[in-house]
Amino acid sequence: IGDMKAVPLVAVPLHEIAAQSLDHRTGFLLSRIDGMLTFEDVLDVAGMPRMEAYQILSSLLRKGMIEVR
Repeated sequence: IGDMKAVPLVAVPLHEIAAQSLDHRTGFLLSRIDGMLTFEDVLDVAGMPRMEAYQILSSLLRKGMIEVR
C-alpha cells in the first residue's frame, strides 16, 4: 500500500463495483473509502483483523479499484 497516511479514493464508477460480485468485507471497506480517510484510518474502522483489511486494500489497489491521492 505504501504510505499509510495517503488517502485512497475509489477509482471506478459505482456500477462497475456492483458488477464485481465482491464479498461483504471488501464491499464494507470500499464504503469506508470517502476521499478523506487515510489508509491508517480505514484500517482502524475496518472492524476486522488488521492484516485481513490490509490484504483487501492491497488487492483493491492492485486491481485498480482504488487509487491514492
